[in-house]
This record gives sequence, C-alpha cells and structure tokens, in this order.
Amino acid sequence: MLRRYDSLKKMSATLVAALAIALVLEAAGLATWAQRLEVGPWRDRAIQISGSWQSFTQVLRLDAPRRAGLELRQALASVMIPDTVVAEAVTDTKAEVKSEIKIEIKTESHSSASYDHAPVNSSEIIKNPGVEQSLASAMVSLNNGSTRNIALVGDSIMAVGLAPALRRSILKNEDIKIIRAYRSGTGLGRPDVFNWIEQYPQMLGSQKPDLVICAIGANDAQSFQVGRKVIAFGTSAWDELYVQRLRAFLDLLAQDQIKVLWIGMPVMRDPGFSNKMTLINTLVRRVLADYPQVSWIDPNPYLTDSSGSFAQFRQNQKGRIIRMRADDGIHLSDEGAAYIVPAISQWLASNMSSSN
Repeated sequence: MLRRYDSLKKMSATLVAALAIALVLEAAGLATWAQRLEVGPWRDRAIQISGSWQSFTQVLRLDAPRRAGLELRQALASVMIPDTVVAEAVTDTKAEVKSEIKIEIKTESHSSASYDHAPVNSSEIIKNPGVEQSLASAMVSLNNGSTRNIALVGDSIMAVGLAPALRRSILKNEDIKIIRAYRSGTGLGRPDVFNWIEQYPQMLGSQKPDLVICAIGANDAQSFQVGRKVIAFGTSAWDELYVQRLRAFLDLLAQDQIKVLWIGMPVMRDPGFSNKMTLINTLVRRVLADYPQVSWIDPNPYLTDSSGSFAQFRQNQKGRIIRMRADDGIHLSDEGAAYIVPAISQWLASNMSSSN
C-alpha cells in the first residue's frame, strides 16, 4: 500500500509532466495569446517569453505532433468542406422572420458620392424584404449562368454566426462559389497580430470576388501601439488612425468597383463594450459615405428587443423560444444570424442584378 507521501509525490510529478506537455503543444497558442494582449509592459514581457519558448520548441522539434495534427485537420477540412458550397435549404427561417422588417442601409450623404442604389431612410418600413425570397433565389439574378464568387470577410462575428447562416441559405447552386476570407480574433486595430492588408489578398489567391460581405470590428475597441507610443481608445488620435486603416481596408475590398455589403456590429450584452461598438459603427459609417459601391446594414433591428436593447433570447412566430446570441453576449447564434439573411437577400435582389 502506498504511503500518502508517495501518492502526493507521484501526483505532483504527473501534474508537472502534464503541464510540460501542454506548454510544448501550445507554444504557438501562447505566442498568439501574448500578441493579442492589451498593449503595455505586460504584453511586451509576455511576447518576449512566449516567443523564446516557441523558438525553443521549434528548434528541438518538440512541436512536431501538434504540427502534424494541424496538417491532418487542414487536409480533412479540404476534403470534407469544398470551396464551392452546396448547402441544404433553410426550412422555416422565412416563416420565423417578421413580415415587416426595418432595414437601414447607409444614409449619410456626401458631396462627391453618387449612389448606385437608393438609400433607405432608417425610419422607413419595407414590406416583405425578401421574407418570401431566399438568399438563393436572390442569387439567380447574380450568377446569370456563370460562376460568381462571394467573399465572406471579417472576424468571428462573421465566422461564428453569419457565415454559416449565409452558406446554409444558398440553395443547391453550382454557379455560386463562397470564398472564406474570415479569421476569428482579428481586426483592423492590430496589424501586428494580423495584418488584413497583407493577408486578404493571400486569402483570395487567384480568385476574384464579384461581391464582398464583410463584418469586422469586434476586436478593435482597444488601444493601439505605434512604435513605442500607445494611442488610447476613444481619443481623437485613435479615431484618426482607425479611419486611416478603414480606408486602406475598403480600398482593398472595393478595388475594381467590387460591390461590398458591410454588416455593422450588433448591440452587446455588456453596456461598456456595446458603447465601444457604437463608436466603431459611427466611424465606419462616416468612412462608407465616401464609397458609393459600399452599402451598410444595421443588424440591430433584427437582433434586439422592442426597446432596441440586447436580447439573448426571443420568441419566434411559432411561439418557440430561440437563442439569438451566444453565451458570451457577443457572437450571434445560428438562429440569430438567420434573422439578418432576409435583409441581405433584399439587398442582393436590388443591387446585384445581372445587368450590373
């Protein structure tokens, strides 16, 4: 029979071994975590330590099992999820969406802008905005018998909720190809972590989108570091720098007059974070006024309660309680994202006809 001392000793040794294995396997993850910390002395120290540890594991090839696992997962994903998405029809999404939906497309005026679509006043109620017309049927006028590419772009707001809902809403149509150009945990505020200006062309490769649907900004409400200088969120200097990055990103998305549909950030459960998203939306809409080929959809009329506040759940027309937002109070659920699809369908039907 083992004495208590021996048991504790062996248990401690096991825990230490498990921790060592975890540190080896997650060296790259630790480095990524350090990069995404709020700018400051702690982030600088964390980057230095995690970077040194990652280099050490790579030199000794201690991370070989993890890299092999990632390569296997990527290979399986390429086989199981082809680039051309042929998804099942949405069964009752249309019936669950209200027959009257408020859609808000970019309303700011700009002296040098000539809109190629009619702006809709935010107070205007549009009857049946594609509730009887699925996203797939709106695509009929888009493809016109030839393969057309739609790039889904953004952070986890796109990746977690919107992209799956959009893919599922496209009926069996071999002429529509989805380009997955989204990456969770990224944004325009931290090019040191993920530089969209460099990465987006690589995501596209040789593919050229005919339409871009973008949702990004959830990770941008933080201070920026430029060289050794920290630019605090909410200051005029921060606003100016973020607008510059927005313009550079939009120049990339909308090059060659490609049409872009920009989905704004939704109301968040945490009031402070929600206020930050409001600021992000305000800056985005100000910049979009200079891009007539870019349209804006406010997701909040579809996601919030009757007072315009955050809603974790809601009752659909069948009386069933459905989850609109993820448990984190940030991301959309699949059912919540489906409530935005009719607005996108209407926009496609109005702006992406075969004559365009």
